[in-house]
Amino acid sequence: MPATTLTSLIQPVEDKGLSVDADSSFPIIELMPFIMTHEKQLELTPPQVEAFATYRKAVMKQRMALQANEKALRGQLRIALIEGADDDITTPLMRRISDTEMAHMELRRNCIKNARGVLTPEQFEKLISLYKTKLNAK
Repeated sequence: MPATTLTSLIQPVEDKGLSVDADSSFPIIELMPFIMTHEKQLELTPPQVEAFATYRKAVMKQRMALQANEKALRGQLRIALIEGADDDITTPLMRRISDTEMAHMELRRNCIKNARGVLTPEQFEKLISLYKTKLNAK
């Protein structure tokens, strides 16, 4: 995703009061907190721990901004629909929501690519096994 697009998508969006927690998309994959809580099980080396910390620091603000905007934009769309806004109002909101969610999914995709590059194949296999177990437990 071009930086100018991501930059525009992470600019704060006003939450007009009809946003709900479920308006923040559930991540397709969520590995960083999982990696850090399973550091010993994955037998991460100090350079791997540092690589993940650097990566998190680089992308965390963008991800959080996208999630906040997803929530606020869905609330704005909800209000527009309730108020009977014309398509020229609702269609751009729907597109912005879609673009924001796409950017969020791209960050998640890049996260797993990063994890695959930092971990050994064995560590990555173990990570995915642990992660799948967690998903199935819900």
